[in-house]
Amino acid sequence: MSKIWSKEETLWSFALYGTAVGAGTLFLPIQLGSAGAIVLFITALVAWPLTYWPHKALCQFILSSKTSAGEGSPVR
Repeated sequence: MSKIWSKEETLWSFALYGTAVGAGTLFLPIQLGSAGAIVLFITALVAWPLTYWPHKALCQFILSSKTSAGEGSPVR
């Protein structure tokens, strides 16, 4: 491994974050905040595993690739 962190890894990190939370980062807390703190807390408890575990599995799938570029490498 020549580099510790490359541009492609940064792009994958942003892509995974974007698919995990997307526009809900700003909109969802505002909408749920008006419903009450308990509703916001319960929704966060439900949403966390629904976003974390699939994205962790996707990262593990990409990192388990036999090629050095990974499965998510750009098509050349």
